[in-house]
Amino acid sequence: IRPATILLYKAPKQMPLALKRMGHKVKIIKDTTALLTALQSRKSLDLVMGEVDELRVLKEKLATANPTTSVVPIIAKKSKEKLKQTRKEFSCVVSPAGGIKGLIREINRAIKLKDKATKKKATGEKTPAV
Repeated sequence: IRPATILLYKAPKQMPLALKRMGHKVKIIKDTTALLTALQSRKSLDLVMGEVDELRVLKEKLATANPTTSVVPIIAKKSKEKLKQTRKEFSCVVSPAGGIKGLIREINRAIKLKDKATKKKATGEKTPAV
């Protein structure tokens, strides 16, 4: 999968380094206003990643600001129940249970979904929420 442009919103401290090592461009954002402004101004943005509870609150605003950007929540603690619940809301989820392979798998999946949504938007098809 191609390298992605990723906004990290209140994400774990080790996350930027891991993503950069995988070849992605990473920007760290710590407040909601800056996040929404960045989403609206960057058409080439691929993913927004952050703590699941933070992104859950912002989900509608994120979709409005940039509908083709994939939102990938991060679950900080191992919890099968929380993972199951989060997978019902979001297409891709990063959790500690998946390790680095899980991180790579979920990011690649999110990029594929984002690319499909962008392609559908370009051809005029309706896009489902990502």
